[in-house]
Amino acid sequence: MRSKSVYVFLKFLLAVTLCCCMLAVAIPFVAEAGETGEAYALVSETVNGPEGSFITRPVLTGGDAAVCETVNAAIAEKANLSAYETALLNLSPGSTGIRVNWQSNAVENGKCPEVLSIRVCAEGKQPQGRPGQVNYLMTFDLRDGSEVTFGMLCTDEDGMTGFLEEYVWDEVEPELSDYMENRSLSPVPAERFFLDGCGNIVFYYEKGQFSFLSGACGAFAVSYGEVSEWLNTDEDALPALALNSEKEPLFMTLPGCDLEETLEKYKCPLDSFYYVSGSAYLTEEPLLRGIYLLTNEDEEFVTGVALLRGTLDGAVIGRSTLNELHDGDCWPVNQEESEGLLTVPGCCYEEKRDGLTYLYCFDEDQVLYNISIHARYYPYDHE
Repeated sequence: MRSKSVYVFLKFLLAVTLCCCMLAVAIPFVAEAGETGEAYALVSETVNGPEGSFITRPVLTGGDAAVCETVNAAIAEKANLSAYETALLNLSPGSTGIRVNWQSNAVENGKCPEVLSIRVCAEGKQPQGRPGQVNYLMTFDLRDGSEVTFGMLCTDEDGMTGFLEEYVWDEVEPELSDYMENRSLSPVPAERFFLDGCGNIVFYYEKGQFSFLSGACGAFAVSYGEVSEWLNTDEDALPALALNSEKEPLFMTLPGCDLEETLEKYKCPLDSFYYVSGSAYLTEEPLLRGIYLLTNEDEEFVTGVALLRGTLDGAVIGRSTLNELHDGDCWPVNQEESEGLLTVPGCCYEEKRDGLTYLYCFDEDQVLYNISIHARYYPYDHE
């Protein structure tokens, strides 16, 4: 393990050699403070290389110094960061570049729970092996700096594993079959998990086992609700401590975004689908599985999203009924109308709140089939 002084010197040497600047952007979060009473902060350090290459690493600061040292050492070791830094130093002009970035359940300028989950994603040239994408997953209990394992999330680890092995073939494979390259969904990589802070667990595969058409490593997400029978749902349990009340679900951040940039970021290798306002797109992003990005005829912005799976404000698609969710008026939807709304014949009702329009669609048995959320353009006139 490098000492702090050696680590700082290596960063300085890399900066000089690559003629780049070290960038440090603090992402403060509220977690249980250490002995000093100072809140932890997650810092993003970036080293830039030639031809757009870069390495961005997460660094935990503040709080308990011993916890920070333990977590940072584990991140560096598990993500093989020293090998990527060496590879960045040795890049030659015109060679395959390196792009290392990360995500967590922290919120920029906001808070992170006591359980911190991190995914480091390395794309391009790899220290060993062929160029491609590699994901490094790690989750820490910031109360003591210890690493969280899959079994620690469960009340019944064997039961959860058995459910996931059936789930990937019953639910994931039918939805993603058009997007998949390598198709070995079993065994599920249970220890390669990421907690998104919004009540979802994402499992990332090695590329050789399951990958998408874009070349990205395969992954799928399940909600806490889908695995509640085997997940530890106590208020003081690790899954609950990973929730972040300041973090919005990914799909709620997309209405109003530039369509082209969004499709490039979340990888959309297939053609669009018909939607009454224009077009609908599906992506490879695991947190957007079963969620369509909607746009109008101009296809300039994401005007809304349509959820065919998941939950929203207590409404569970495929489970909640009309009587449970609504006691007001609703109107019928016939076969022709349903095709343009990505739903089935039945009925629907709408709600307006916070500048958005929500359309809840039900099947003929009055079970919730989908929810669409519209920002810039609302396509349905039922008058």
